Amino acid sequence: MSKLLQEFEASQITRELPAFGPGDTVVVNVKVKEGNRERVRRTKASSSPRRTPA
Repeated sequence: MSKLLQEFEASQITRELPAFGPGDTVVVNVKVKEGNRERVRRTKASSSPRRTPA
């Protein structure tokens, strides 16, 4: 039974992310736990170009 559960979880976890580049607006959902409550907070931001370490 655990193998079946592992296969199901693996199929649910793998997903493809949409392509985005510098300057695109992205929305990220984050789970926030406050005491005994849990909620989802949406954050909207603009993506920045990737920097290479100096």
